[in-house]
Amino acid sequence: MKLPHYIQITKDIEYGDSKLCRIRLNPEYKDDKGLIEHEYTHVKQWYVGVVVGLILTLFAYLVSDRVDYTFYTLMLAPFWKGFAYTFIKPCRLFLEVQAFAAQISIEPKEQQGAYIKAYAKSLVDNYNLSITEEVAERKLRAKVASV
Repeated sequence: MKLPHYIQITKDIEYGDSKLCRIRLNPEYKDDKGLIEHEYTHVKQWYVGVVVGLILTLFAYLVSDRVDYTFYTLMLAPFWKGFAYTFIKPCRLFLEVQAFAAQISIEPKEQQGAYIKAYAKSLVDNYNLSITEEVAERKLRAKVASV
C-alpha cells in the first residue's frame, strides 16, 4: 500500500524533489521509475518524521505543565524531517542513502554497480556531506544489499 502523496510535473526543477507529501518532477523525468521511487522514499521518510513529531508532542504534553510547549511541538510535527535533513549531515546522508538505494534496487542487478558508482559521486558532489566517494559507495552497496 502506498502512502498518500501526489506528483506535480514542473519545469521549475532540473530532476525531481519532494517536500512533505508532494513529489515534483521535471517533465523529462515524469516516467523515470527510479527517480519516482527515490522521491517517494523521501515522502515515506517525511511520514516517519511526522510520527516522531507527534510522539514528541505527546512527550511534551506529559512532562510539561505548559500548554504552549505542546502546541509548538504539534505545529512543528510536519517539519522534523526537513529540519534534520537540512541541518544534520549524518541524517541527510542516511536519508539520501535510503532513497538512492530504493532507486537502484529497481534496476537490473547487472547494472546496479554502475548506478552505485554514479550515485556515490552524486552524494559527494551535490549534498554537502563531507564524505569521500569510497564512503558513499560502501554505504550504498550495503543498503542496496539489504533492500
